Amino acid sequence: MTIAADVLSVKHNWSGGEVGSGHIYQGHVNNNPDSALVASIDDSDNLHGITGGIGTTTSDNSSRVLYLTSGDAIWDLSGNVYEWTQQEIGMPTLTTMNIGVSDDSGFAWREWTLGSLNLGNLPSRSRPSALASVSGLSGVIGWNASQGIGRIYANHASTSARALQRGGGWNSLLGAGVLTLNLSVAASYSNSYIGFRIAR
Repeated sequence: MTIAADVLSVKHNWSGGEVGSGHIYQGHVNNNPDSALVASIDDSDNLHGITGGIGTTTSDNSSRVLYLTSGDAIWDLSGNVYEWTQQEIGMPTLTTMNIGVSDDSGFAWREWTLGSLNLGNLPSRSRPSALASVSGLSGVIGWNASQGIGRIYANHASTSARALQRGGGWNSLLGAGVLTLNLSVAASYSNSYIGFRIAR
């Protein structure tokens, strides 16, 4: 979330050229191609490997490169493959009222901004609202997938322990974003669309 806050606060990461204007770039999320992509050694090659139609709605939301306030580039923070985090939790409680899906008891993508979304035991630091106090990000509590921040995928009826996956995969479309949280699988699960970021 610290890195997400950082990239969200950089105007060059937004299609409108200002924080909160247009959408933040989502990367490789449109299934073209239907596989994970390696990064380029050239950060200016920000569409490296993407083929076919670009983006989910327009051509300006597909950059695989986002920039930190330090000026350094970071690849695929959103899209390409989900990234495991270290955290594992029991499922949060999502209220069954007004969540915008026909089957309230099943797994579904939901907007972070839904007023009836009760996130139960999801730590407050893992929620977009935790970023509202960051300078320049007060608007985050009103942003949703149309701004490219992503969504939450969860099921209020499930009580199994789930690992936190962030970012989105190569076919996540509007479900992908720097604040995306997928709570569909246990930490023991593995798949080609889930990876992790090595740090040292």
